[in-house]
Amino acid sequence: MKFNPKKIGAVLKYFRLKNNMRQEDVALKIDISAAYVGMIENGKRVPSLDVYVDLAEAVNAEVDLFMHEKGAVAQWERLEQFAERISKLEVAEQEQLFKMMDIYIQSCEKK
Repeated sequence: MKFNPKKIGAVLKYFRLKNNMRQEDVALKIDISAAYVGMIENGKRVPSLDVYVDLAEAVNAEVDLFMHEKGAVAQWERLEQFAERISKLEVAEQEQLFKMMDIYIQSCEKK
């Protein structure tokens, strides 16, 4: 695997958001600044291996899964594409879609 700071940052962001965490939450868990977390997520900084391992643990990701970014990045990119498409809909259409999504997600959560 070729190391790509932007993809690694996208994986961090994916797992952080999956766990309903803010950059500040991650930063507090491992004693770094939220700004540094943001720079890592944007591919502007590359953390040391120790920080990298701490980040993976902070967002409840196994280090090897965290390193294998393809699945997480693909999911994140797909969500971003949907968000872009939804933003182009009329407000009433967006509301209808959100209601349908809420119903579907609630049914999945009950399983």
